[in-house]
Amino acid sequence: MKNSIAFIFSSLLILLVLTYRTAAQQITPSLEFLTIGTGAKQLSSGEATTAMGIDGLNALVNPASLGAINQSMVSANYTLWIAGTEISSFSAVLLEKNQRLSFSFLSNSTSDIEIRDTPGESLSNANVEYLALTAAYSYAFSPLLTLGLSASYLNEQYIVNYANGYSLGFGMFSSLYDNRVRIGAAVNHIGEMQKLNERKSKLPTQARIGIDADVLSLAFPGDRNFPMLFSITTDFIHYLELLDSTVSDNHIIKNEQALLTGVRILAADLLAFQASYRFLIEGVQSWSFGLGIYQGDFSVDFAFLPFGTGFNPAYSLGMRYSF
Repeated sequence: MKNSIAFIFSSLLILLVLTYRTAAQQITPSLEFLTIGTGAKQLSSGEATTAMGIDGLNALVNPASLGAINQSMVSANYTLWIAGTEISSFSAVLLEKNQRLSFSFLSNSTSDIEIRDTPGESLSNANVEYLALTAAYSYAFSPLLTLGLSASYLNEQYIVNYANGYSLGFGMFSSLYDNRVRIGAAVNHIGEMQKLNERKSKLPTQARIGIDADVLSLAFPGDRNFPMLFSITTDFIHYLELLDSTVSDNHIIKNEQALLTGVRILAADLLAFQASYRFLIEGVQSWSFGLGIYQGDFSVDFAFLPFGTGFNPAYSLGMRYSF
């Protein structure tokens, strides 16, 4: 990263993104998994992360959000999603003055899809697997303007079928009022897939705008070493490509937009409590909760997502280290 040109071109490495989401044991012919938070911090924030600098994985939401990260870092996450789906990820962010470069690895797999040709006992279980390599780049022209981009190479595998494709993302990020207010906007998942068993999977192309703001800071009398910071985050999403979400045998829905909201309480720079709620969206969980523990350059995040559709809750654990 000794010169800007080499730094920019190295950021355009291929992104291999695996996506999967299941409901009622049916596979939707789309890459809807791209709309699910890739780590514990993202999930506990209700995926309202367009204006949040979290790690390299958040570049899938808004590549310009890398501009909110102030130190080089690595992160790792493990999520136990519904229907036995397991999601693992790793990311790294490198800093060079006003530039940010991120790489990440994403793995998603499930073996709980039952194959039947007639009603009754299943013939066998099918494996659905995805892998992802992610690269993104951002450049801060000033605190008021950071621009970012990401490039993707997509792959999905279902039983013996597989397909490849590509995806692009673009975004902006702005820091206002001494970084007390952060604003982001992005268009992501623009691309196309090859046919998977005679059908092309859809990409969840979306335009989104978000704000993350510190609204209240408190310090208790006689104990200035235990300040509390209250923050709110909100994202509005408009889906440019509508995906079918099957929530029952005879109920197929199309979500055109979503409003994601969350509140965060940071106590003494050691503990963070988060809760979020989703509006204007059907067929997914509404609430999510999270806990973060911070010690110096090391942090641990945990997310809990209750589902009201007959599935067990989802859990996610994430770790980040800054250097």
